Amino acid sequence: MLIHWAKQITFVITLLMSSQLWAGDCGIPFRLALQQEQDLYFQGDEANLTLQLLDDNGQRVVPCQAQTVRLAITNPAKQITEKVLTLPQGTSTLKVPVKLDSLGLYRFAAKNDRLYSAVLHLISKDPKTLTDKDKTEIVRGGSSADEECPPLEMLDRMTPWEITLVANSEEGVPANGKDSVTIEAMISSNQNYIDHDVGIILEALGGTLSTPSITIPRCKYNGKVQLTSNKPGLVTVNFKKSVGANMQPIDDGKVEVKFIPPVKGIKLKAPDNLQLLEKAAVAIGLVDDEGRPVPSTEYPVELRVSGNARLESENYCEDKATSNDNATRTVCFPEGKSHIDARLIPLAAGEIDIDASAARLSGAQTRIQVIWPVFHLLLAVVGGMMGGVILSVRYYWRQKQHHVPPTLKLMPVFVGAIVGASIYFLLLGLVPMEISIPAWLKTYQGSFAIALLGGSGFAAIALLSGLSDSMENKVIEPMLSKIREKRCAALVDKLNRLYEQYDVETHVEERIRMERIIAETEASITKLQGGSHV
Repeated sequence: MLIHWAKQITFVITLLMSSQLWAGDCGIPFRLALQQEQDLYFQGDEANLTLQLLDDNGQRVVPCQAQTVRLAITNPAKQITEKVLTLPQGTSTLKVPVKLDSLGLYRFAAKNDRLYSAVLHLISKDPKTLTDKDKTEIVRGGSSADEECPPLEMLDRMTPWEITLVANSEEGVPANGKDSVTIEAMISSNQNYIDHDVGIILEALGGTLSTPSITIPRCKYNGKVQLTSNKPGLVTVNFKKSVGANMQPIDDGKVEVKFIPPVKGIKLKAPDNLQLLEKAAVAIGLVDDEGRPVPSTEYPVELRVSGNARLESENYCEDKATSNDNATRTVCFPEGKSHIDARLIPLAAGEIDIDASAARLSGAQTRIQVIWPVFHLLLAVVGGMMGGVILSVRYYWRQKQHHVPPTLKLMPVFVGAIVGASIYFLLLGLVPMEISIPAWLKTYQGSFAIALLGGSGFAAIALLSGLSDSMENKVIEPMLSKIREKRCAALVDKLNRLYEQYDVETHVEERIRMERIIAETEASITKLQGGSHV
């Protein structure tokens, strides 16, 4: 039995580990990286590249789910072939063998729609007249003055060498002064090495180089420098001159790099709670790594709404008529804007989740609790009724002052209750987003005050226009008439019972008390039959 349970526990642990279910075992990748195993390759070699997933800090990260990567390979003849690679869940690196069939510059670009791409350049050299030992020596190379370069044909320093400038970037680089792109100077001539260090002087128009020149070490074929910028736009790196060899640049001796606004993430701002009859303003913003707003048109943001609600915006990327999915929409930022507004309209009480995401950005989520506005509705109704009551009492006293038989109007009270509450919630639901509603209107005092004003105002209109009298005669009066009839019938029945008790009563004091009750009941019946309400 113990052995059986031990096997079961071992199986469960193995399953959990293989599924990457342990907390902290997986993370969210932010960018791709490509590395080569050696510095120099020859035509016909198989280059073993390493594809990696990195987080925002440049550290290797294990993905929580499988990642698909497209590897575009551009050969020296500018022909492009593409491989589709898959990094399974729990795998952060992948070996990619590539056959170098041609002589010259290769470009490798690894792409994923939601991650920053990786670019790698390498040159395959001419292998003729080289032994395997020579190849090994060249791959290792020499780095000190007393170390001999491999025994290859020597060229004097005036012999022209072709050099190529490349940038290891596929899409724009954030212009924050910290994120950089690698500028690489590569000797693209068929000769395999230079026996001394060579300096390449560069000029960056609009950006900053980590060093003003690139040094290609002896027995090597390439050198690197980092380029940064604090301003979005196109940065051009130009070849100025070479020191130590006659270098002739190809492709005009320049490379262009696009720097984009330094957006790192998305920020959502929305209220935590919302009344069912209200609408909520949802602000979607683009921010840098310190939370400061950054305007950019580079990042369409996808919004997903979970819950019974509708999200409206004037900044949808797609045509509203062609989009049937109200739960998932994409918004685009206009030129110069770091945030845009959307309108959330709840359709039922409950929780509403909004998720905002974009390629190569950290996303944002927010949850809104939609509640029934019971107390607000009650206060709005009471406020509207109070408005009608105030107007009705005022009308009553004006009649009395003018020596007109005063009547207490009931219709303004009902008109005020209905219209006052309606005005309050229409104010919250129909006012355009551009008009700012004061916060106090959404409080209990605000609902009562607005309903009070609205109720009294509409009740006054109804009273002055005669609508109150008409509605009272058609609606209220029949209702009151039925109530009076029932009340009158009950009093008559009570009076008959009193007469019967009075006839048999012998005590003088009790007969006097009953006479008083009989007189009050007869007066009430007379008043009800006259049309007054008791």
